[in-house]
Amino acid sequence: PELSALAFSPFELDRFDWVHFEGRDPDQTATMLRDLAARHPELPVSLEVEKPRPGVERLFDGPRVLIFSRVYAVSRVYADPVRFLADQWSGVSAERLFLAWGEAGAYGQARGGPVRHARAYAPPRVVDTLGAGDVLNAALIDGLLVGKALDALLERASRLAGHKCGRRGLDGLVASARSEG
Repeated sequence: PELSALAFSPFELDRFDWVHFEGRDPDQTATMLRDLAARHPELPVSLEVEKPRPGVERLFDGPRVLIFSRVYAVSRVYADPVRFLADQWSGVSAERLFLAWGEAGAYGQARGGPVRHARAYAPPRVVDTLGAGDVLNAALIDGLLVGKALDALLERASRLAGHKCGRRGLDGLVASARSEG
């Protein structure tokens, strides 16, 4: 089951550098976002918007980073990733927007800046794609935490997600990616 706002409220978040949400239950997530903003306004927050869900758009104002999936963009009748990102800026407080576009790579944009793109990296053999989007998200967040520039951030995240598709599961993923350069 998804984490409820009631279960989230007692969490001590002082030891965290970032909080990431998925927009699966907009009612509960909205409550958690408000709680987090009240208790820790300095803490960076990201939101993944993977699928169209009733009310998910009301979560867009608050997180510093929004990460959209191709499924969500297409559900909103977008075939052009650049146009999709451009149309998302009104009504959001985010500093950066990202859009995973599957085999066509990933797109990102900082507020007021140009849309950047990193191609997808296909492994020699696709073994398991389950979790590749989560790997991309984690790599984006990690890159933001260490201050990577947008182009380098997208490149690194796309490479790691592609590397994940060439292996089963997540165990040892980072070590494996490092050993392969």
